[in-house]
Amino acid sequence: QDHVEPGLLFVGTEFGIWATRDEGEHWEKLGAGIPTVAIRDLVIQRDAKDLVGASFGRGFWVVDDYARLRQIDAELLEADAHLFEVPTALAYPRSTALGVPPFYPGDGRKAFLGADYHVDDNPPYGATFTYRLGEGLRTLEAERQAAEREAAQAGDDNPYPTWEAFQAEDREEDPVVVLTVRDADGQVVRRVMGPTSAGIHRVTWDLRYPGFTPVTAGTGGDGNGPMVVPGRFTVELATFHRGEFTTLTDPMPFQLRALGEYALPIQDRQAVLAFQQEAGELQRRVMGGSSALGEAMTQVAAMKNVLMRDPAGTPELRQEVRALELRLMDAREALNGDPTRPRRREPAMPGIIGRLGSALGGSMSTSYGPTDTHRQQLEMARSGWAVLQPALEALVEREVPAMVARLEALGIRWTPGMGVPGGA
Repeated sequence: QDHVEPGLLFVGTEFGIWATRDEGEHWEKLGAGIPTVAIRDLVIQRDAKDLVGASFGRGFWVVDDYARLRQIDAELLEADAHLFEVPTALAYPRSTALGVPPFYPGDGRKAFLGADYHVDDNPPYGATFTYRLGEGLRTLEAERQAAEREAAQAGDDNPYPTWEAFQAEDREEDPVVVLTVRDADGQVVRRVMGPTSAGIHRVTWDLRYPGFTPVTAGTGGDGNGPMVVPGRFTVELATFHRGEFTTLTDPMPFQLRALGEYALPIQDRQAVLAFQQEAGELQRRVMGGSSALGEAMTQVAAMKNVLMRDPAGTPELRQEVRALELRLMDAREALNGDPTRPRRREPAMPGIIGRLGSALGGSMSTSYGPTDTHRQQLEMARSGWAVLQPALEALVEREVPAMVARLEALGIRWTPGMGVPGGA
């Protein structure tokens, strides 16, 4: 029995953990990653508001901060959506667990301690948002399949869908739940995506702005941007479904508080954020230029290949393409540094991207803010980009497309960058 709300009860069964909010009138199975397994013991950690359940032979589970369940009542259950109160979030520097980064082979959490050493995840870092959807966001295909199941159970006929209906299903965008975080001035800080099924869900914002690296159709996350300045924020719940955004809740205020005292005096947080945003904007440009350079080099490599084989290719034209490729390589080395010496275990000067990574990543890895070295690295990256950017723009946006046009005029087989060939 919950120690705050007497009507909130938990029970361990042979089939997982169940909960009731109305003193046992209605029971629902508790999700939170708990499998269908025999639960032999339950305990509530009152200070942390955690529920711990021990199973028969399968370990134990901790449901972090279940206090939101105390707010559930009949009115909430009848609502289409509900955004629960957001607890105060704490900002603090995080150390790498056991000295091993999370991208270490395996899960990275046990380092070199072996399988006998038990580790598990801490609660997620950041501001945790808890929301409830009365009904899930279903796709056209899911709706059709549900209707077909109901018809089959009733003994009715299920006519085969039309090709137009199948086409609409194939072209439909997936529904999304969007939690929009705004600062005290009402400016959007971050949009966090959440599960779309019916029920109670949790997602956590990592207290950072979006990153600055290039985004593609397959990019999953937002990257690692600067941390926000502690203060007051709001979050609101919305959905994107069938091409429309729908706001479901009013903005919910919450606080972000810095945790701890530090040996070194903290720099002005707004000034630190301004430095990181300045470095991030330069990173956005540099990484965008690097991606465009990579695409141009792919185009040139394809042109070299086709000119070696196509009857319309000439040695002279291929030499021109090779000269263009060498200039692109020079630009790549200015961005990434000389690869020749490091390949032979010799040190080499970093490129623009390396200096920029040192300035931005280094300043974001501590609570102190940028050091003089970080500021110097940013200035060197900025001056290097100021020299490279015009030359790179000329190569990528004018000279490579001009060479593509020459090959198209010769009737050479299609290569990347040619677009849709003209003519009947």
